[in-house]
Amino acid sequence: MSPAQQKKLQELSIIFSQGKASTQQIQQLSELLAQINLASDQEHEHEHCITEPKLT
Repeated sequence: MSPAQQKKLQELSIIFSQGKASTQQIQQLSELLAQINLASDQEHEHEHCITEPKLT
């Protein structure tokens, strides 16, 4: 997660915890979480690849 994404997530988290989130802020949070999840999935994508199979 980038520093900008982290800052935005903290800002939205405060608004949500106060119960003051607007429809636009809910949409922003949804889009931000989708971006974070996509980046995380791409980072971990290579963990499931077999790059050098072991031969016995």
